[in-house]
Amino acid sequence: MGLDECNAIHSSVWDEINAAKLGLDHVGGAVAGAEGALATLLPGAALGALGDVAAANIVVQRHLTTALQGFTNVMNCYTNNGRSFDLTDQARAVLRATDSLAEVGARLQGAMAAAATLPPVAIPILSAVVVQIKATRDILDGLVPRVFLNPIVPPSVAEELPYDPQALYVLDQGRDGWVLTDGLSAMVTFDNEADAREGLAVARAYTFHCFIGRSNTRPNHLDYVFEYWAGPSGLPQQLPISRDAVAYDPANVIVVDIGAPGWRLQDGNHLLALLDNQGDALAALAVVKQYHKMCYIGRGNTRPEHRQYVMTY
Repeated sequence: MGLDECNAIHSSVWDEINAAKLGLDHVGGAVAGAEGALATLLPGAALGALGDVAAANIVVQRHLTTALQGFTNVMNCYTNNGRSFDLTDQARAVLRATDSLAEVGARLQGAMAAAATLPPVAIPILSAVVVQIKATRDILDGLVPRVFLNPIVPPSVAEELPYDPQALYVLDQGRDGWVLTDGLSAMVTFDNEADAREGLAVARAYTFHCFIGRSNTRPNHLDYVFEYWAGPSGLPQQLPISRDAVAYDPANVIVVDIGAPGWRLQDGNHLLALLDNQGDALAALAVVKQYHKMCYIGRGNTRPEHRQYVMTY
């Protein structure tokens, strides 16, 4: 999406919030009508007013749900275009709506306390409306943190570890597999000798072993580490033909916020990598935009610690 599309989505989100605010005014008016009918012991009028509350609240829910999806879309759109935007007005509007809905909910709870004045058939209706109002409040609670997110943060700084490609060799570690080393550190661990030899050939073509996301603290830590190799070595050799490569269109690659699970780096709907945070995602995005294929060595291993025996380049 281009900036014009981002701006259009941004405008539509604001329209949905304004529509939800008007809907909340209607909910408040209908609640007032129900309260008046209850106070004057007019059960028929109270039931009609409760129906109005339910209908108006459904409209509010629809607008808020659309706004919630719109916030996700506009954040992703601006992020992938490298632009920031101001959601201060929208944030304040959502907070005011949250306060208004809390007041409506409290008033309905008060009506529940007076439910003895209604015929028995009306009490389940009032209870259902109270639950429905609570569901709307939950949607708002999900919306508030999103509008306060700053969609643009600096990309993380990648770790670029230099090494001497001519010093590389592989070591047989027995049941623990094979290790690629420069004599100073264990750089990559492989399941078998064939994978190790292939990894050695790849590593000799570069001078930097690079990582994004190694500081993440997730339980499945390695799933959120993006590995790549940089700095052509100029050694007289060719990269091996990868047996496991995923082609992609760098022009189509974007980052997408998926909430608690992190950020997706994807080409269309195809997942390329999973990152811990937006900064890591943007850093990885900058790397993959320079290429058109992601290659792997060792993804066929069957070890319990599968990810530890996979090399990416």
